[in-house]
Amino acid sequence: MLREQTRDYISKLSEEGLIEYVLEGIYEPEAVAFAKQEIERRHIDPQRFSQLHAVAAGRVEVHRAEAEATDSRPLGRIGKTFAFIGGFCGLIWPLFLAWMFLDNGSNTKKRKDIWTWAAAGFCTALFVVVLFGLFRRK
Repeated sequence: MLREQTRDYISKLSEEGLIEYVLEGIYEPEAVAFAKQEIERRHIDPQRFSQLHAVAAGRVEVHRAEAEATDSRPLGRIGKTFAFIGGFCGLIWPLFLAWMFLDNGSNTKKRKDIWTWAAAGFCTALFVVVLFGLFRRK
């Protein structure tokens, strides 16, 4: 069921914004269906619709290209450091952050980097514990 706030938002979109909303492909199916109904309700001239569709399709492609570029960026030095330290200390928070904030279908490279660096930190901590345990026995 579509919330009233979403209906109001979609109803207030411009004609171009409605077409872009439908083409984006990231919204709930009910919201997209409502946006299509709104487009039909406005009786947009077919020639104008095709012009708006071309402009909106271009914008959607730009949005997708930007999202893809963002998605392929690796985790920065500070992020890697925090993930490593968190893994070293046995903290689950770097993994929780990766799951919580980056698990939206994008940022896959950053999410993978957080898991990798946290695992490296955790394995390093285990190695240090084993190493100290071996030296302590002697």
